[in-house]
Amino acid sequence: MYLSYNKLWKLLIDKGMNKTDLCHITGISTRTMAKLSKNQSVTTDTLLSICMALRCDLSDIMETVHDDPGTSLYDAFLKAETVADGDGIFNISEFEHKGRRVKVFKTVSKADRYTRIECVGDGVVWKQFYPNGFPGSTYSLKTDQKLFGMNMYEKDAVNIVVISGKAYDIRGLDEGPFVSSRRVPNGFSYVYLMSEPVFKLFDPIHEFE
Repeated sequence: MYLSYNKLWKLLIDKGMNKTDLCHITGISTRTMAKLSKNQSVTTDTLLSICMALRCDLSDIMETVHDDPGTSLYDAFLKAETVADGDGIFNISEFEHKGRRVKVFKTVSKADRYTRIECVGDGVVWKQFYPNGFPGSTYSLKTDQKLFGMNMYEKDAVNIVVISGKAYDIRGLDEGPFVSSRRVPNGFSYVYLMSEPVFKLFDPIHEFE
């Protein structure tokens, strides 16, 4: 069970306001606003100041949500709606899991035993090698405006890039913005990247506590 402030964000929209406006009229800090965005606990004084500013009750800005303890991240992903990005690279799913917003970017193409994924700088390169040992087609999954843009990778969400199929190798993780399932995104590193088999068992509990 966790607290959800989705009612608050809907109320702000109804009043034609945004989070910056709320900070201004209540005096709450951006750090507290970040906690609210992540459905984390805040002081009762903060909640009361919001209610006073918006002239509403606590029930108008928050509610308790009961989680099914048996629902895994992958189960939640399977139930979520999926949309294709404009470049045909990813299918994108967005959903809530244990009080956190999750965005999954799953590649349309399937990797196989001749696929190598390389994280280089701020991008990811997909290299396909054929059985004869010569490199085949190569295309980029770079984190630039053309493919991702600021509206795709959001620091308030748990971002996960999933390579469909079973890649032969994934290189360069934990050296830039892309981190493995064993790490916690922090600072410059803020996007998980993993193969599909790993994703099926992945449950970043530390992200939701």
